[in-house]
Amino acid sequence: MKAHLNHWILAICAGCFAVTVSSCGMRLGNRVEEGDRSPGSTQFNSEIQKWTGLFDAAPVRLEYCAKTQAQSEPVCQIQNDLSKIPLLISSVITRPVGFILLDPQNGDGLLVNRDFDLAYDSGIPVALAPESGALSALATTLNNALFLDPDCQYHYRVSGTGNLHLETTPEIDGYPTKGRYTMDWTSTLELEGVTCSSTLIKMQACLQELMDCGGADITENQILQSQAQKYFDPYLTAGVLSAAEVGDMATVFYKISY
Repeated sequence: MKAHLNHWILAICAGCFAVTVSSCGMRLGNRVEEGDRSPGSTQFNSEIQKWTGLFDAAPVRLEYCAKTQAQSEPVCQIQNDLSKIPLLISSVITRPVGFILLDPQNGDGLLVNRDFDLAYDSGIPVALAPESGALSALATTLNNALFLDPDCQYHYRVSGTGNLHLETTPEIDGYPTKGRYTMDWTSTLELEGVTCSSTLIKMQACLQELMDCGGADITENQILQSQAQKYFDPYLTAGVLSAAEVGDMATVFYKISY
């Protein structure tokens, strides 16, 4: 699944404020005051220039976790192949990753891909503490129907804490950088709806047997099975969840560290 800018509907970050992507435009005023961070001030513009840019973002850890209703604790497995980071995160946190400081007053910022290409890839709203470079985020994607069931909606809740480190760093693939990006992310699949339990059971049957996917023919069954796989294949491959456990799933999530 490729994430797009308008898929992020909510971000609640450090300092008890909210960021919505639809209101991320910079506010530039005419009043200029030295020593403050009001829009248009020298300090306001200086902070934007200081922090906005590209930062080296090297993934160092990927872990998949799953928990069934019968389990008291999730089963987790660290992955050696860091190229398999899901697109929800990897389409944004490229190497290097771009950061845009939108408002130094409250720390509103946006993580974007290295080309700053908001037309095609998502930007994840984050909060920056300009004094320290600390980052934090809690964002949720838009709801979508799970396995074509309009009464069972799913979304991804993504949270993270980290830092931007201003320091001398080399170019990466021809991109000049101004420091390092470090952050720990957790992305959780969340379900809402009265029919989610029965939908998970249908997905389990489809994952176990193609002809049990409920399609009109083999082509439709293949499409349905592919849809079921996109949610659970990483967890099945990691060995933290089996196809026979999907119907009893309580939660699945992954963790990424940069």
